[in-house]
Amino acid sequence: MAQNSATYTIGWVGLGNMGLPMAQNLQSLLSQAAANAEVAGRLPFPVHPSLVVYNRTQAKCASVVELGATAVSSVAEVARTCDLIFTSLTNDQTVRSVYNELLPTLRARQEQGLLQTRSVFLIETSTTSPQLATELSSQVQLLASGQSSNHPVYFLRCPVFGAPVAAQSASLVWVLSGPAPACVALKSIVIPALGRGAIEVGEDPVQGSNMKLLGNFFIGSTVETLSEAAVLAEKAGLGTAKMAEFVEWMFPFGTYLLYSRKMVRPEEPQPDGFITDVGFSIDLCLKDVNLIRELARKNNCQLPTMDAFHRHLTTVQSRGHNDWDWSSAVAALRWEAGLPGYYNDTTFPKPDGNLHQP
Repeated sequence: MAQNSATYTIGWVGLGNMGLPMAQNLQSLLSQAAANAEVAGRLPFPVHPSLVVYNRTQAKCASVVELGATAVSSVAEVARTCDLIFTSLTNDQTVRSVYNELLPTLRARQEQGLLQTRSVFLIETSTTSPQLATELSSQVQLLASGQSSNHPVYFLRCPVFGAPVAAQSASLVWVLSGPAPACVALKSIVIPALGRGAIEVGEDPVQGSNMKLLGNFFIGSTVETLSEAAVLAEKAGLGTAKMAEFVEWMFPFGTYLLYSRKMVRPEEPQPDGFITDVGFSIDLCLKDVNLIRELARKNNCQLPTMDAFHRHLTTVQSRGHNDWDWSSAVAALRWEAGLPGYYNDTTFPKPDGNLHQP
C-alpha cells in the first residue's frame, strides 16, 4: 500500500460482534475524510482512505471491504502497513497472541528506519485483565526505546462500553488510558465516529482495564438485580409485567430498560419476552465476571452481588445454554424458586425430583 511520509494508515484486527461494527464505522470516517476537507481537518493527521483489516475468519472482512477497506491475510501484514492499529478480541490469550505477531514486525520496520517520520499507536479495546495491560505496556516500552522522541510509540488501553447495537450506531462510551498526547489524538478519531463520549482515566493503561471491569460490574449487578426482582414479582403475585412497568416509569434508560425487556414474561412467546439468543453470551460474560471477582480479591473487596451472578450464570451454563445472553441468569433464579426457567421449559424439577413434561 503506497503511503507518503505524512499519511497514517489505520489497521483493525478482530471483527467480532463489537469489532465489526466499529471497523465499519471507522472505514466510513476514512471515506468521509477522503471526500470532505472539513472532516479531514478534524483528524489529528492525514489518513489513508482505506482501513486495513484482518480477521481469523476471512469472510467476516467482506462487509468492511465493501465500504472501502483492504483485507489482509495476517496480523504481521497489518503491522507492516499500518501506523495506528486497533485490536478488538475475545480474551487475554488471543490479545497476547496478536501482540506477539504485531511487535516483532513493528520492530523490523523500526530497524529499517521506516518509522522515523511517524508515531505508532497501538490501541487495545478488548475486555482483558489489568495484568495483561501491564505486560503489553512493558513490551511496547521496549519498542518505544528504539524510536525517535519526536515520533514515539504509544500503547493505549481503550475498552468500550455498549452492546453490539451501540457499536453499530456509534453510541459506545470509550475509556481512554495511555499517554495524554495519544489520547487526545485518538479521541478526535473515535468521537463521534465510533462513540458518543469518552472517560479519560490517565496515563496508566492498567486503569483503563480497571475502569472497564468496574463498569461491567455495574452492568452485571443490574442484570442480577433485575433477575431477582423479576422472580420475586412473579412469586409474590404481581407478575413480571408489573415489574417491567415499574422500570419503564422509574428507570427508563440504558441497562435497566434493556434487560427488563429481555426478562419480562418468560412464559409467553412474544417479542418483548424472555430473549436468550442476542447480546452478551454467557461464556464471554463469565470471563468478565471472573476478571471482576479477581480484581476484587486482589484488592480485598467483597462483591456479593457478583458472586451470586456468577453462581446463576454457571447454573444456566451447566444446562447447556452457554450461548444464551447473560440476562438468562433469571432462568437460574426461576429454577431455584420452583418456576420454569423460560417459555415451554420442560427441564425444571417438580418437588418430587422428576421433570415437568410438556
